[in-house]
Amino acid sequence: MMVLLLATVASAATLHGRLVDATTGDPIAGAAVEAWDPRLRGFSDTTDSDGAFVLPLESEGPWRLRAVPRYDDPHVWRMADGTAEFCDSAPIWLHDDLDYGDIPLPLGQTVTGTVVDELGDPIPGATVWLLPDNDLTSFDRPALTETDGTFEIVGIDTTTAGTDWTLQAGADGWPDQYLGDTYDRAEAEVLTLDSHPTPIGTMDLLPGIFVSGTVSGPDGPVSSGTVHTYSSSQVVTVEIDDDGRYEAMGLPPGDVLNWANSPGLAQTYLPDTDRPGATVAMHEEGDSRDDIHLQLPEEAIFEFEFIDAHTGEPVVGPGGLLYNDAHTVGFGNVADDDGLLVIDRLHGGDWTLYVWGADDGYADDWIRTEDGEEQVFSIDEADTQRVVVPLERSARLAGQVVDDSGHPVDGIAITAIRDDGSGLAATSNPDGTFVLGGLGAGVWTVSVTYTAICPGDPGYVTTHWPGTPNGDWARPLTLGPGEQRTDILFKVPTDADLDEMADDWERHHGLDPANPDDALEDPDGDTYTNLDEYRMGTDPFNGTPKVEQCGCHTSPSRWSLAWLPLVLLAAARRRP
Repeated sequence: MMVLLLATVASAATLHGRLVDATTGDPIAGAAVEAWDPRLRGFSDTTDSDGAFVLPLESEGPWRLRAVPRYDDPHVWRMADGTAEFCDSAPIWLHDDLDYGDIPLPLGQTVTGTVVDELGDPIPGATVWLLPDNDLTSFDRPALTETDGTFEIVGIDTTTAGTDWTLQAGADGWPDQYLGDTYDRAEAEVLTLDSHPTPIGTMDLLPGIFVSGTVSGPDGPVSSGTVHTYSSSQVVTVEIDDDGRYEAMGLPPGDVLNWANSPGLAQTYLPDTDRPGATVAMHEEGDSRDDIHLQLPEEAIFEFEFIDAHTGEPVVGPGGLLYNDAHTVGFGNVADDDGLLVIDRLHGGDWTLYVWGADDGYADDWIRTEDGEEQVFSIDEADTQRVVVPLERSARLAGQVVDDSGHPVDGIAITAIRDDGSGLAATSNPDGTFVLGGLGAGVWTVSVTYTAICPGDPGYVTTHWPGTPNGDWARPLTLGPGEQRTDILFKVPTDADLDEMADDWERHHGLDPANPDDALEDPDGDTYTNLDEYRMGTDPFNGTPKVEQCGCHTSPSRWSLAWLPLVLLAAARRRP
């Protein structure tokens, strides 16, 4: 299911229409109609009693429309042009306000049943959902069981998703599992759905395993906090009671891992360590263990005092993530109004600190020693340490990305990789401008990349600074502490067939810019493919002598059918 990223912008044009039943023409009320741009930014409206919707959109397009009925509405989901999948639908361009007219939705199929426990008693409030065998199709319309354990899933689209489905269910106190008394989808009973409602009868939920024990601290039983219990990719979180006991149920059999948190004590993994390690084998259905105990030491606390490396003034706002020496466990927080970053719940040991400071003008980087290594902060169990951490002002790159016609490019990823392997990224705005801050001093290789969500969407050639499609010929940027470069201009050639060769270059050499397969052809037989020749700037029809460091024999990054448009853009930097 796509997550709608709503935006508030001045509208360029209005798209309106109606959602109706495909057979009767009756309006469909309460459904969401969504418009998505090529970067999966969306706008949504809910249909009124007449089935009408209005979408004020920010640009001419292209846009793809999807209609999503309520979870209890028997109509199927559809793209506005009747296709089922996002990338199969035809994009819409708006040159003015547009009346799309009626969008008809057919009725889907229905699955009914009852969910009961191992004694045959109904389980109310269980979640039941269907998974199509065609994993390229999304269907996210779960049902909740009623007080008598019954459920009804409606709007199932068998015409496009296929007829074979598996049924999954879960409830508080029971593990998630599949119809057919199994936790393994590959072993689940397959439902073959036809044009009639399908009753499954009863689904008996397996109880799983039962885990319990005690949580102790330096002074005896711990009377508050939480215990997290993991088994076979499922996690249950429970409270510690006043006597220091916990009880976790509703997990599938497997290798059990526990960890606990309690105020004033260190986060601890089974039985008494700072990181995952020991597990308890509970591989039989119905297994019960009451001896899985945890021992928590008193917490160690770091107080990192952030100051400006040059002025000595407190730095307010940056966040930090403290990692153990194996980088397997991390603890994060944000500096307070005095520039103090407090990280607690720690075991004694060696830790390293990564700081996010870009939004406040400081580097996103590890705190390092003078020779560039990650600085190690050591602390004893039950200790509190205050450490003064000078932060350097970050370098910053800013500029614009345009295509080979000078038009701004929206949603392109600008990535900087330092010579030590660390990296940061940003994304261009609708006007092509970008700001990439948080860069520490060093040597950086900067590239811009655009990943088309669907074939046929706009595409651009990956380009490396200062303007080459050849990664081996990229020229690094050396940045000093706090250096500001605001003159960065990237020109990225359009690439309609997503084969990483510029359309203009293909046309100039008599190749087909609509044929992605010609990237790997070698018309002059010199062992260099057309893509190699493009990256070297040579003629694909005139034999090329051997070129050192040519950046050759690299296949293009093709769009894959396995990609669902659920995966949004990479390169979005996040604060902790």
